[in-house]
Amino acid sequence: FDIIVSEIVSALREVLTELFNNNEKFYYCTFLTTGEGLPPLISAWSEETLDKVVNLYKNADESLAIKWSYADSPYYAFRYEKFSHIFSSRPSWNILNEKEWEKEFLFRLKAMETAVRLVDKEGIFSINHSRDDICVEVGTMPPDKLTTEITRRLNNPDSLIMKEYMAEAAE
Repeated sequence: FDIIVSEIVSALREVLTELFNNNEKFYYCTFLTTGEGLPPLISAWSEETLDKVVNLYKNADESLAIKWSYADSPYYAFRYEKFSHIFSSRPSWNILNEKEWEKEFLFRLKAMETAVRLVDKEGIFSINHSRDDICVEVGTMPPDKLTTEITRRLNNPDSLIMKEYMAEAAE
């Protein structure tokens, strides 16, 4: 567990430092895996990027729909190559029975959450903005109730951004 968490922390430090040092004000950063437990990836939205993308839409409902969409962000799979080796030492979902896979999958999510907590304590999510101004999410694609539970644990529930996330995006 500690080895995988260390690998994730190292990749997160490098990738998020690069991402957040671009002078944009990020309000959402997600660290996701698939139901098959593939290597995790980063996606994020900044206010500036959302404004640029929203200008492409004429319908306000469409712009609200992308506000929390990891897949629609120009930062989707940002520096994915830095994470592509994560979980490579772990068993694949297709060789485990259902109960074994569930245990393995939860192991992976716990490693991701733990790594995010560690870089959060280092202040990585406070580069260019207040920590309470960014919703940090860890979970699955597509998001599910477990994703919402983890996200609640990682963020200040009283922050405005978390209130927006819970009202607009939480499962």
